[in-house]
Amino acid sequence: MKEKKIKIWKIVLGVIVLIFFLFVIFLTRKMIILSSLENKLAGYQEKNNIYVKTEITDSENNTTFEKYYKDGIEKDVLSIPNREEKITQYLYDNERKLYVEKGDKKTVTTTEKPEEIVASVLVSYTSYENFWQLLFNSITSSITTAQLDGKECYVISSSYNLNFIYEGDSDTVKVYIDKETGLALKCEEVNNNRITKYQYSFDTVQDEDLKEPDMEQYTKENV
Repeated sequence: MKEKKIKIWKIVLGVIVLIFFLFVIFLTRKMIILSSLENKLAGYQEKNNIYVKTEITDSENNTTFEKYYKDGIEKDVLSIPNREEKITQYLYDNERKLYVEKGDKKTVTTTEKPEEIVASVLVSYTSYENFWQLLFNSITSSITTAQLDGKECYVISSSYNLNFIYEGDSDTVKVYIDKETGLALKCEEVNNNRITKYQYSFDTVQDEDLKEPDMEQYTKENV
């Protein structure tokens, strides 16, 4: 009887050890994938000429956000057609200009560039500051594969990932990332029915794209 119990405990222990090793293997795989994607993205983050078009669709609005970046100068254009609203931001070394068009009203505001504007030009859903953040995001995320618009992607899904933003009723976010480049192609907020799509172009932004509109057509506002 005693030998039988010992045998049962050995089997149980063996199963536990096997489960543990499988967990470690799958966790290590996810950590390698996330770090590899971030390293690939870093190569694009260093480019001095970037264009990104972001299209956000939900039940209320269709929003387009365009980002032009060339040699340290950034231009951001936010368009919300159903509100007849357009916001264009220019970021220089120490200056920020904000052009706002809402209906027939046009205003422009010039301020110092806020210190908090330090975000990367390209969005990253795989970033981490240290090993523990990478470990946490790996534990709390599932990673599968899929094709999107003919591109092989990793699909990262999570309810706790530190790089994801959970708004409203959204408790799960699913992101499609190009395996080859590390660039995010699509983000789905499951319960919010909000979909964000990204398009990229490199070394195509011209000086003309960064040209400011005629300030005389805008009313200057003081902050």
